[in-house]
Amino acid sequence: MSQASNWFFFTVLLLLGMGTVMVFSASTVSAAFDPKFGSAMHFAIRHMSFAAIGIAVALVLARIDYHILQRFAIPLYAGTLVMLVAVMAIGVGANQAQRWIELGPIRFQPSEFAKFTVVVCCAAFAAQQREQLKTFKQGLVRAGLMIAPIAGLILIQPDLGTALFVGTLGFVVLVAGGLRVKYLLIIGACLIPVVLIAFFAFGHVQDRILVFLDPAADRLGKGHQIYQSLIAVGSGGFWGQGLGDSTQKLFFLPEEHTDFIFAILVEELGFVGGGFVILLFAALVYFGARISRHAPDRFGALLALGFTAGIALQAAMNIAVVTSSVPTKGISLPFISFGGSGLVAALAGVGVVLNIARQGVARESVLTLHGREAADEAISDRLTRVSIQSQSPEPGGSSRQAA
Repeated sequence: MSQASNWFFFTVLLLLGMGTVMVFSASTVSAAFDPKFGSAMHFAIRHMSFAAIGIAVALVLARIDYHILQRFAIPLYAGTLVMLVAVMAIGVGANQAQRWIELGPIRFQPSEFAKFTVVVCCAAFAAQQREQLKTFKQGLVRAGLMIAPIAGLILIQPDLGTALFVGTLGFVVLVAGGLRVKYLLIIGACLIPVVLIAFFAFGHVQDRILVFLDPAADRLGKGHQIYQSLIAVGSGGFWGQGLGDSTQKLFFLPEEHTDFIFAILVEELGFVGGGFVILLFAALVYFGARISRHAPDRFGALLALGFTAGIALQAAMNIAVVTSSVPTKGISLPFISFGGSGLVAALAGVGVVLNIARQGVARESVLTLHGREAADEAISDRLTRVSIQSQSPEPGGSSRQAA
């Protein structure tokens, strides 16, 4: 299992390396010609800074016992709700959406950290309520009440794509934890009116669906972005135009260094480059699944699966959008697209997965030396200590029994 974690982290580093190169290549022209940025390296430098912060967070979380997330799942959930509500009150808007919070020089997107929260809370819930998940009331209803507030607050921003992503990711973890698959049909039926309401309530949702049905119908207007994306993908051919030689980044394709960076990547590196990126994500899923399978307990297995599935699902959605396989959504390509909050949140999940792998290796060592019974006893003792610590009164306080 140590090999799986090493390969998992190495794959992430490869994706980060490709992301840094592509952010530089895709953004130099737009950054150089915009006086507010001041340098062609503006986005590349910021991307490397965010990557450094994210790697530091990942390395710290890789050393901290992941069970602490189970103890603090409720405070984490509450804090996420507070941030999402704060977006509506003091948030900063851009592109007809209000999704960011600015605190001095720091600007972050709470919905990106909500993805981390949903995985943790759903994994904690499924680990503790294994049998209850199989019932309608304790399973579907309670799970829905847990996910709906987060997804709903994201939808209000408005951000339908991220709201659907968060809801889907949460139920992926819950189904892996024991939620009956037949309940997904009920969820799907309930989402139909939500999608219809969103279609008629939000004009941009209608535009995206109509553009998806026929990108060329309004290629100079609402369909301009996806039409230019398809030109970029088609222009790449097998080997690509060459690194740095994209023409679509010359103010033809909007969001060329963020949500549509994969189109520039394929244009410059061709089918070979795009296929290599897809293979890297497939490898990440494989090693993440191995880590999940050898996790020391149920909570760890669900956490590793959730964070890995989140990366894979987001990558699949982004590539599908860029190739016009699904309607356009504001979903970035993990580790490759420029973006601060999303990159740091994704690397935080990577750090947790590495810690799970590390503890899985320790458990396998105990099994080898002392047998399964000793390993289970050691894990039970550790969880007991965690439980006692969480129930201990604060220093200087007094408990009811002491009174």
